[in-house]
Amino acid sequence: MRAAVIDLGSNSALLLVGERTATGWRTLLDTARITRLGEGFSAEKRLQPQAIERTLQVLDEYLETCRAMGVEQVVVVATAVVREACNQAVFATQVRERLRRYALTTPPPPQDAC
Repeated sequence: MRAAVIDLGSNSALLLVGERTATGWRTLLDTARITRLGEGFSAEKRLQPQAIERTLQVLDEYLETCRAMGVEQVVVVATAVVREACNQAVFATQVRERLRRYALTTPPPPQDAC
C-alpha cells in the first residue's frame, strides 16, 4: 500500500509518500514547496486569498503526483496559522473538496470564527 502525508505549513507545503513493506515503510518521495500560507496573517487572523490560492495550487500538484504514483490514502495536516484563522472553514472546505477521492471518513469542516 502507498500512502502520503501533506503538511500545509505557514511557509511551506511538505509531501511525503511512502510504501508499506514487509519490514515497515519505505520513503518514495519527500519534497517541499514554499507557499507562504501565513503571509499577511495579522491581528485580524485571516488567511489571505492570494496565500490560500498559492497553497491550493501546490496541493493540486501534490495530489496529481499522488495519483500518478498510485497512492491509496492521503492525510493532510495544517499548521497553527490555519487552526488560528477566523476564516479557516473557507480553506478547509477547499482542501476537503480536493481530497474527496482519498477520504475514507472526514470530519465536518470547522465553522469560521469571524
